[in-house]
Amino acid sequence: MTKKRWLKILFYLNVAVVAALVSYKVYLNLVTPEFFAVHNEQLIKISKKIESQQNYSFAVVGNINNSIGIFERRIIPRLNANTVDFVISAGNAVSSGGEDKYRSLNGTFSHLQKPYLLTFGPHEYEEFGSFRFYDHYGPHFFTFSAGESRFIFLDSTGKTPWRWQIRWLNDLLQADESTHRFVFIGHPPLRPQDEFLLAEAEDYLQPEAFREQLLATFKEHRVDRVFSANVAMYFEHNYAGTPFITTGGAGGLVLNQGDSFYHYVEVTVSADEGVQHRVVELPVGQHPILKQLESFWFFIHSLFYAGYINFILLVSLFLAISIKLYNAVFVGKSYYPNYDIDATPWQDKPLKVAMFTNNYLPFIGGVPISIERLRRGLTALHDTVMIVAPQYREHREQAKREENIVRIPSLFSFGAKSEFRFANIFSGYVRKKVKQFKPDIIHSHHPFWIGSLGVYLARRLKVPVVYTYHTRLEHYSHNVMIPGSLFNNIIVHVLVRRFANKCDSIIVPTHSIEEYLRMIGVRRSIYVQPTGIEFQRFQTRDEQAIAKLRAKLQISNETVFVSVARLSNEKISIS
Repeated sequence: MTKKRWLKILFYLNVAVVAALVSYKVYLNLVTPEFFAVHNEQLIKISKKIESQQNYSFAVVGNINNSIGIFERRIIPRLNANTVDFVISAGNAVSSGGEDKYRSLNGTFSHLQKPYLLTFGPHEYEEFGSFRFYDHYGPHFFTFSAGESRFIFLDSTGKTPWRWQIRWLNDLLQADESTHRFVFIGHPPLRPQDEFLLAEAEDYLQPEAFREQLLATFKEHRVDRVFSANVAMYFEHNYAGTPFITTGGAGGLVLNQGDSFYHYVEVTVSADEGVQHRVVELPVGQHPILKQLESFWFFIHSLFYAGYINFILLVSLFLAISIKLYNAVFVGKSYYPNYDIDATPWQDKPLKVAMFTNNYLPFIGGVPISIERLRRGLTALHDTVMIVAPQYREHREQAKREENIVRIPSLFSFGAKSEFRFANIFSGYVRKKVKQFKPDIIHSHHPFWIGSLGVYLARRLKVPVVYTYHTRLEHYSHNVMIPGSLFNNIIVHVLVRRFANKCDSIIVPTHSIEEYLRMIGVRRSIYVQPTGIEFQRFQTRDEQAIAKLRAKLQISNETVFVSVARLSNEKISIS
């Protein structure tokens, strides 16, 4: 198999993969969402757990990022074995807002034996993820109280106007009489003194006015803890008596050095000791280089495991585009015919010609008659002609006596007189007969069905294939169950162009048809060859019959042209 053939197969394979994955993503987004309003169920479980308890504990995780190696396989087993009552994500539980990421996260949390809640963070918002978060989990900002504690979740992504949230937060805190208050917001309101390598300015709370008013609100109204994520580090700063904690070590890429490491935060609420928290660090490789390598491995593993659909989609799309660019830039194309080829050996040699047609005698029509005339002409030149055509029910017995005509059984037919027949082109019998015939050239007379079989066999047998454009298919829209304008303006032109460009050359009856084919994008060589007539047949005539007919029709000496044709809808539409 040639390199060009391999590239073509690879290109269409990647196109098929891209189409399948895009269809799957559309399916996930539009057809079958499988979980709704998860927060409602989780809030009921949390309230039941701590409603009558003065002492309880919960874990805060940030930047899960669909992590399998860290969060699902290492943190969740610790949390299940721990005494914490519930778990809260401070943001970025998913690596992006795609439907596949939310579904992967839902599968990850199915292993957690504790109730949980999610903060709406920047990753939850990406890729139109806000409506998915709302459908699957609940509102982007909300609050609930359990026992003597209040939990407040804010939206830092810009999806919800920050001024509205500040007003809502002030009214809430003024009326609230809870003993303890915890706030969760995706972007950290405060930045560390030393710039963090993996963070930029937009990773922190924006705009500045939102940050300032939020800090003023926390200063005016007592808050026990403010938790954030979005930065792959642990950072704690006390502002106006309130600890601000940034926890971004439950997954994703960390540096595994300094303040950037895998961890989660455990918060304990006690009637005697108040609110306390501690950082639970996950042990990884001890050598600094091993720590960073392990961190990178966990990141890559999660990226491939949770995002394998996107990964395959991107790779397939990249390969398809690369193949197209390679063919366009590096593969030379010949746009000029080679007139130096010596045609003498073919002119003197009798040829074996296999003709493929969707209709043939005894069906009476322009194409069958033209094919029959061509067959007779080639036979007179000592060429051998095989015709591959449909089988007609009323013609079965006569077909058995036909020579060099392969009849294909029909699957079904349509048209006023069942003149259009769809033959069984998948029959192995046809392929066998054509291979035994060993044609020198294949001649297709229709751009679809049996005509396509001719092109296929020409490629398999490595012989040239010629296509004769007989019919303006747009005038046959009344025979197909497709809107006429769609069939006439798009489908026909695409069908003819694609088929003609697969052939080695095209024969047309007029120069106007040649211009039409060029206009729709046919690039192959085109030869204008008017459809033949049986000239000798009309050289003798009955003068007495002509005179009698003229007298009957009262025709004097003027010249009269007579056209004899089959009357049908397409003839009327042409006129």
